[in-house]
Amino acid sequence: MTDFITVNNNSINIEEALGLSVLQNDAQFAEMTVGAMLLQQYAEKIGLSNSHEELQWAIDEVRYDRGLESAEKATKWLNDRNISVNTLRNYINTVLLRKKVKDSITSEQIKLHFIEHERQYDEAEIYSIRVDTKELAEELYMQVSEEDENFHLLAMEYSQDEVSKLAAGYIGKLKRNQMTAEIESAIFKSDDGRIIPPIKTEKGYNLFMIHKIYPASLEKEQENIRLLLFNKRMNKLREQAKIEYDILRAK
Repeated sequence: MTDFITVNNNSINIEEALGLSVLQNDAQFAEMTVGAMLLQQYAEKIGLSNSHEELQWAIDEVRYDRGLESAEKATKWLNDRNISVNTLRNYINTVLLRKKVKDSITSEQIKLHFIEHERQYDEAEIYSIRVDTKELAEELYMQVSEEDENFHLLAMEYSQDEVSKLAAGYIGKLKRNQMTAEIESAIFKSDDGRIIPPIKTEKGYNLFMIHKIYPASLEKEQENIRLLLFNKRMNKLREQAKIEYDILRAK
């Protein structure tokens, strides 16, 4: 059995190392290998592959990006990282296949998904003030809604959220599925510039100011949807696959 790693002249072979990884529930290497195999099997099934020219072009790009024009430099770079030419080639083959499989998801499939889930892609750009008590939240709400106090200055003074506090309460753009049902309902039925009355959350009481509502856009979301559909496809393949860790079988 080939040695996998040598530490202070003591070696462990690949079988022992991978077996320990699986038993310790840290089988990232094994999972990545399974994913690569499933991807290659699926690509072959739908008639996708990489030509020799495509692989060579991609390998050359890796070399040139790292200043490895000469064979000597390339060999040293590989040796320093304990990588064989064949391993690099297999990795690049998987990367290229992944892109081809992802790109095989059609515009019609993306559009259909968007139509069925359009609401979840709505976004709201919001600011927040989070405090510990309902009384303080109501007091701050009265100050900004009735006394024209500056929401951003109050956020920097009172908010308990240390991250958004430093940004004058700015949270950023959130989609519906990134909010609780109560917050989603309050925000998306309101208009730009609206201050939302206090809402109880897991960490306290929040006031929200809506900077802008952005309706869902297919053009903006199509690449995100393509990646989502690709990941769903790979997850389904994994669920259906018969995966056995032969290395753990008794001999």
